[in-house]
Amino acid sequence: MYKGCHMELQWYQPKLASLNISGIDASDFLHRLTTQDFKNFATGQAKYAAFLEPNSKIKHLFLAEKTSDKSFLLWALPESIEKLKIDLEKFHFNEDLNFEINNQIKVIHKELSEQQRVDSGLFSLGIDVTEKNLLLEIPFEDFLARQKGCYPGQEVVERVFTYGNVTKKLMLLDLEKISKERIDAAITSRGSKKAFLYYKTSKTAAIGK
Repeated sequence: MYKGCHMELQWYQPKLASLNISGIDASDFLHRLTTQDFKNFATGQAKYAAFLEPNSKIKHLFLAEKTSDKSFLLWALPESIEKLKIDLEKFHFNEDLNFEINNQIKVIHKELSEQQRVDSGLFSLGIDVTEKNLLLEIPFEDFLARQKGCYPGQEVVERVFTYGNVTKKLMLLDLEKISKERIDAAITSRGSKKAFLYYKTSKTAAIGK
């Protein structure tokens, strides 16, 4: 691994829109479809979760907040909230559920320039992380409850944990600790002092010594 690489990264969320999912079956529905444990979720608690493709590529990332025994607010980027609603509704059959996009807005991080964002270690959904990425290629710890049971993409996720590793990982590189000539991975965004890049995990034993 490169010297100066960091794994303690966070998702940049300057503004989030909300989708309200309510009904008797809300908890079971979200538990079945996402990477998070919605059956052990206290009212008022918030957890990050992912909705994956069957191949474990990222369809949606969101922050889930339990507002009552029968309702959750899913906080996602404003430009993706409508698609999140549509994609979840595709799996709604006979469950007692209601889906409603409301006007609530949540701000996790203040607005930052691209340089400030990268230097703060905040990865951007749509720039550093896209639908082409597998969940395990990003800092996934907050998004995944491994013991929760089945969900779309779980088979691929568990196969990686059991038999090997993904071929690349998103990292934050301190540009002041490495010469530019030695960067042999794809940089997704660059700040004044740091940069996000994907390093090939198969090379980690050979680089950064």
